[in-house]
Amino acid sequence: MGRNAEHNADARKQTRARLIQTALTLFARDGFTRTSIAAIARAAGLSKGLMYHYFSSKEELIRAVMQQRMHDMQEQTKHIPRDLAPAAQLRAIADALAAGVQADPEQFLLTLRIRIHLETVDLPGLDQRTERDQMIVLFARLGAADPVAEQRFFQTSLLGIFTQYVVSPQPAPMAPLIDRLLQAVGVSSGDG
Repeated sequence: MGRNAEHNADARKQTRARLIQTALTLFARDGFTRTSIAAIARAAGLSKGLMYHYFSSKEELIRAVMQQRMHDMQEQTKHIPRDLAPAAQLRAIADALAAGVQADPEQFLLTLRIRIHLETVDLPGLDQRTERDQMIVLFARLGAADPVAEQRFFQTSLLGIFTQYVVSPQPAPMAPLIDRLLQAVGVSSGDG
């Protein structure tokens, strides 16, 4: 690939990333239905026509936003060895996700706001089953009577801990809350 082609590819990649970040911010602030493609393009410094060069619809853009956020979360946990004991894996997952929230609480909050707005939007192709299924396997290996219920409880509780940390004017430290959650799902403090 020639130097100009590389430069153009890099510029397209940067523009796409800017559009995704701009859409994340506007969708979180104004909601999915109230945010127009024109508003996203304007905020990103592009024409509406050029915006359609990158994304054919608002649904495609919100899917890209959520896929990027899911990718970011996967990046936070990809270093965790899969051969760890299940309890150690759960602790490592919780700690890695908590570190991500602490490092960039604004991104977490924006994503949370979008997820609230998306309750009424169907986004085919947006699939989080892999991570969910991996946790279900971990809970099964821990001997949970209902691994699916334990996974739901664990992820929902983590979301609550992270949300409290981000939105509270005086957030509680996450570590003791995560320790308590891990105890509630049968992971003792010596397991991690």
